[in-house]
Amino acid sequence: SDPTQISWSYQIPDAAIKGYRTAAVAYQNQPYWMGGSENTYNYNGIAYDGSGGVPPAKRSLKYLSASQSWDTAYSSLPMDLRNAAEIGNGVFIIAGGMTDNQKVSNKTLYLISSEKTPYKTVSKENKTLVFPNPAKDIIYFDKPYAFSLLNIQMQEILHSSVPVNQTNVSSLPSGCYFLKIKTKNGFVVKKLFKQ
Repeated sequence: SDPTQISWSYQIPDAAIKGYRTAAVAYQNQPYWMGGSENTYNYNGIAYDGSGGVPPAKRSLKYLSASQSWDTAYSSLPMDLRNAAEIGNGVFIIAGGMTDNQKVSNKTLYLISSEKTPYKTVSKENKTLVFPNPAKDIIYFDKPYAFSLLNIQMQEILHSSVPVNQTNVSSLPSGCYFLKIKTKNGFVVKKLFKQ
């Protein structure tokens, strides 16, 4: 292949697709842009064009190169993102950002791949679903849930596909784990510390 014999083509992207300060990742050889806004803005979330506060777009975009089209999913993703960190096995973390009304977020979002969809947004909710945390022997759920417990390498080490009220973690080594809990609205990921 001769690099001087490249045939270049020019393609105009869909003008309706706008994204500013999104988090970009590649998963299964497909590019994704998550969160961000549709209008440019200054550090404080106020639009450069003088139109006022900019709202988050609350969406994820996937470019489908085979059909040269976009797949759009809507969720509560923030704007003012710079990147996402892949922590293993198709699991990404987005931290911070800016939500509605230019509020700086202290939330951590986990994006976890699944068989049916390439990614699923899950939130680290402030509501307590599991206790005690840190745990020694038994962890209790505020109501019955199906769950998976992942180690720091995102390997599943314990799970229950049947909703349960509690589970025994006494045999696990001390450390940090991720508890992926199935709720009626999807999945919630909680950080769990084992003593």
